[in-house]
Amino acid sequence: MKKRMALVITGVLAGVLSVVGGLSFAMAESTTQTTIIMTIDSPTMQVNGEIISIDENGTAPIVVDGRTMVPIRAVVEELGGEVSWDAAARTVTVTKDSDVISLTIDSNLAEVNSQSVELDTTPVIVNERTLLPLRFVSENLGAEVVWNAENRQITITGQNDAPVDETEIQQTDELTTEQLTTEQTTGRTEQTAVNLSDGKILIVYFTMPESDGVDTVAGASRVVVDGEMYGSVEFMANTIQETTGGDLFEIKTVQDYPTLHEPLVDLADEELANDARPELSTHIDNLDEYDTVFVGYPIWWGDMPMPLYSFFDEYDFSGKTIIPFSSHGGSRLANTVETIAELEPDAAVTDGFTVSRNDIEEDASAVAEELVSWVKELGF
Repeated sequence: MKKRMALVITGVLAGVLSVVGGLSFAMAESTTQTTIIMTIDSPTMQVNGEIISIDENGTAPIVVDGRTMVPIRAVVEELGGEVSWDAAARTVTVTKDSDVISLTIDSNLAEVNSQSVELDTTPVIVNERTLLPLRFVSENLGAEVVWNAENRQITITGQNDAPVDETEIQQTDELTTEQLTTEQTTGRTEQTAVNLSDGKILIVYFTMPESDGVDTVAGASRVVVDGEMYGSVEFMANTIQETTGGDLFEIKTVQDYPTLHEPLVDLADEELANDARPELSTHIDNLDEYDTVFVGYPIWWGDMPMPLYSFFDEYDFSGKTIIPFSSHGGSRLANTVETIAELEPDAAVTDGFTVSRNDIEEDASAVAEELVSWVKELGF
């Protein structure tokens, strides 16, 4: 677990530190109440009022079949427990005090203190992180879980009996809240300029603005600029086009996607589960003319929308440079850069740019500046 921006302990240390020669011992046993607040699609959480990153990948809680799934390591460690992973067995073991819980990926059977228990939601892997059913794990560790449907927030309250390192309590990382927020929501990857501006450039994007303005694991937000509504990825694509002077191409499908949030969520989930390949209604006739292709998409259920798979199936990008960019609700780029590299093994796929779609809605101009800076650093 990363150190917090400002490590704050709200409980009172139960032990009294011994003092020898003017130096206090670093460790003291303490029992404190820990309150954790997590929000669906947010890569940060509050621990006793302090905002911290859930993990370094920007993983966020999601809802699967009506159950909240979270990267459980963050919760368990804050409650003073430990998490271990057996890659061969694909099993997660959670230990706290005398309690031991074992769960296996894609299995609906768990073990709680050697007793078999049936789950109604199986553990999954998203964004290279194991997501477990939050309520099941937390409550079996003696924590209280409360769900706020209006704010889409989960509050976990439990006891942390782990030793407290006083030297760590007194430390403060130099990373400020503002810097952490920028790092987590943009997901910008620093890299050496690739000097690609001499070749012809194409900016490809898939966008799906929701008409009811609700965002979650499967959805793409909207942004209004000068009275015009754009999908978040469309806004990013236009910004890249204005910066590079490249050509724009929108991926469209024969079937219409719902513009209301819940139907869109359901359809996206169904397509992902079926490994669907939606038929495209727009096509590129002159791909050979382009050396560099920016490819933009929203993150749906921790992956590219399935029309992107149809797109990559249709074209051969051998010898070209592909530069991904995306909007997200907490999963950042997930594993999509690696997926594109697998789909187009003879193309050069660079690190990408991603930004929270909420940030685009709240301050589009700031996101545009960040995006322009990134494009220029690439050599355009």
